[in-house]
Amino acid sequence: MLVAIVLAAGASTRAGEDKAVADLGGRPLVRWSADTLAAEPRVDRLLVIERKSAHAVSGAMQGLAKPCGFWPGGETRADSMRAALRAAVGADAVLVHDAARPFVDRATIARVLDAFERDGAAAAALPLADTIRRADAEAWAGEQLERDAVWAMQTPQAFRYADLVKGYGIRADATDCAAAAQAAGVRVRLVAGHPANFKVTSAEDLAFARSLVARGAVTR
Repeated sequence: MLVAIVLAAGASTRAGEDKAVADLGGRPLVRWSADTLAAEPRVDRLLVIERKSAHAVSGAMQGLAKPCGFWPGGETRADSMRAALRAAVGADAVLVHDAARPFVDRATIARVLDAFERDGAAAAALPLADTIRRADAEAWAGEQLERDAVWAMQTPQAFRYADLVKGYGIRADATDCAAAAQAAGVRVRLVAGHPANFKVTSAEDLAFARSLVARGAVTR
């Protein structure tokens, strides 16, 4: 059984509103990625991790095409992932996605799952194209870093359930699931993500996402 975990437990402090249920083209932001994940035939059910004492996300999932459960998350992403793994007992594999990336496309999901089925662990990512430079505490430019073979991580990411449980047991503070899987000795295959699969973090990001929808640059 493959469970798609949608992480929607963030505090949204920089967005200025609860971004998981923020209106995005007439739909809650979380529903964009949830609908796309539910359309993937290999996904058996969804599990949405929401903020404690906040149940607005569950109301946003009415009419979803696949069975969907809900579970409270924690203070950090790692806390929420450990909670998700407790709630997903019985799954053979998990496909983890951040609700804050509303524009994930079906092709990216399929590429991640294809690589997972072949290699045992996979994550969407993009090779860096920009020049990368260190900065000091006062934001003065420092040394330029080599960008060859450097990738920016995205979600979704897919793993065997047992591997993630083991990984988070070893590295409780892992900032993404790939780091937890690597702690468990699992090699993670990186596959091409998509530039539109960006993370909505700030109020500016949310405004940009709304502008993309308004002008038809992204559709569902």
